[in-house]
Amino acid sequence: MTGEEIRLLLIGIAIAVLLLFLGLRFFARQEATPAQGEGFSDTPLPDDRIRLLASGPSEAELMKILGHFRGLYDVEVDIAPLADGVFRAAFPEGISPKILAFLVNFLVYPDEECDLRGHEALVLVRLSLCPECGIPDVRLHGQMAFLYVPDNDSEFDVVHLRLDSGETFRIPFTDMRWHPAGDARWPARLDALAALAVNGNPATPG
Repeated sequence: MTGEEIRLLLIGIAIAVLLLFLGLRFFARQEATPAQGEGFSDTPLPDDRIRLLASGPSEAELMKILGHFRGLYDVEVDIAPLADGVFRAAFPEGISPKILAFLVNFLVYPDEECDLRGHEALVLVRLSLCPECGIPDVRLHGQMAFLYVPDNDSEFDVVHLRLDSGETFRIPFTDMRWHPAGDARWPARLDALAALAVNGNPATPG
């Protein structure tokens, strides 16, 4: 075997090993966590079970984003100022957990026609859990949770649900079911909205 043939053989082996390594990493990432519960349902929840807060976009920008969302999902959403730069969404006819998850994602990642001019939308839902949320354990009925887009999101089609105990679940849009998440990936920039959602007062900087 000539030197050139040996060189090509070694290159081929290196490429094969690299492809195998990348393939194993891909499947490791794609390995599904155990799904729990029946998944977020299409049954509307009453407005008093939901407290959706948003900041970052102006009222006009939010109205434009919500207008596009209404066109996609035919759901009625009103907004009103709650605190300085913070708006609360209301759902006069209720909203299903599934569409609520889509709305959280859409507010963070609006379509291209809704230009936020470089500023980020912060969105957080305080949710009273119930069977319509696909809870995996009846003991969760009536407990409170946060629904949000995880920090450093690279999937763009998932939200996280964090119980007040700290236990967190991924809710992927592929099945809308509860998948245990090892890391809450809670964005620290949501702390002020969380305090407002829970207590009605913004967090005091430490």
